Amino acid sequence: MHETEITLASILRFGDPRLESTTHAVDFPDSELNQNINHLREALVLFQQHYKWGRSIAAPQIGIMKCIVAINTPHLPSVLINPEIIWHSTETQLVWDDCMSLPEIAVEVERWKHITVKYQTIGGDIKFLENLSPQDSELLQHEIDHLSGIIMTHRMTSAHRVISRELRTA
Repeated sequence: MHETEITLASILRFGDPRLESTTHAVDFPDSELNQNINHLREALVLFQQHYKWGRSIAAPQIGIMKCIVAINTPHLPSVLINPEIIWHSTETQLVWDDCMSLPEIAVEVERWKHITVKYQTIGGDIKFLENLSPQDSELLQHEIDHLSGIIMTHRMTSAHRVISRELRTA
């Protein structure tokens, strides 16, 4: 990826075909990895500053077609590379899902209540996230879906389960 300035407009909006495209695994070493991660972090911070919400972003949301997720929560790693769900509970939960690529709405989706994620660090080491809370499980399922070209509207429980995001937070 060439050097570009990241702005709020860098976050792809619903309808952009790249959001429904699958990504490629990061091969180590990757000469663009640090730059891609920096771009993701910049986009996440800009979104949070503007909208006052948002905990994570997947690389395809800014047009980087690689398996990278940036996270800004205190109890999860800040970057997951090549994450994959390797276990999930049979128990599910209904949640209101929102997305930086369609920030005006939230949709009801069904997610596994608990998952285990295998991922790589920036250095390529393999790690695991286990015993995740329902909130973290939902978050990571959303981002890992993005890496497979799945957006939240694909997982809606019903066409009638859409609300304005403002109503969700009211």
